[in-house]
Parts: sequence; C-alpha cells; structure tokens
Amino acid sequence: MALKNLTANLKKDPHSTTAKPEETAAPAAVQTVEPKSKKKTGRPKVKEGEYKTINISVPVDVLKLMEVAKLKYGNNLTAYVNAVIKADLDANYDKYQQLQELMNS
Repeated sequence: MALKNLTANLKKDPHSTTAKPEETAAPAAVQTVEPKSKKKTGRPKVKEGEYKTINISVPVDVLKLMEVAKLKYGNNLTAYVNAVIKADLDANYDKYQQLQELMNS
C-alpha cells in the first residue's frame, strides 16, 4: 500500500500551477503608507545663480599644479578655475573686445 502512495505522488506533475486548498491564502490587506519626505539624490546645490557645466581638456602636468593651487579655495577645483577665469577677464576683457572687433571687421 505504501508503494502505491509513493508512485502516485511521483506521477503528479511537479510543475502544476493549481494550488492545493491548504496553500491558498487570504489576500493581503492593502495598506496605504505615507511617503517619507522626498530626498533628492546627489550633491546638494550650493551655488547661487545660473551655471552651465562644460568639459575642458587640461594637460596632466598643469592639472597636478592646479591640485595644489585649489587648496586656497577649500580644495574646490571649480572655485579655483572660476576665480582664475574671472581674474583674467577682469584684467583683459577690454583687450579681448578690441581683438573681437578687429576680427569681425
């Protein structure tokens, strides 16, 4: 008798999708959970004003020097580059405008 039960169990399809009565469960209760405060991922925005990101190519030997120079700006390479560009424009902008006028005439 035990052999009949064993072979009967082996002949059942193991991939059958029909659920046995003891396997059916009551549907789970639906819970509404208030979302936590939405946190933005990434770096926080600390700059004020409008900015545009650009990519530049810098020789490696110059970049090594810039790594030391940026320490003056809180180890912030962007702040250092912006300060250098601003200083150059303050000192030479009139000359750049004159050059542009010569090239356009």
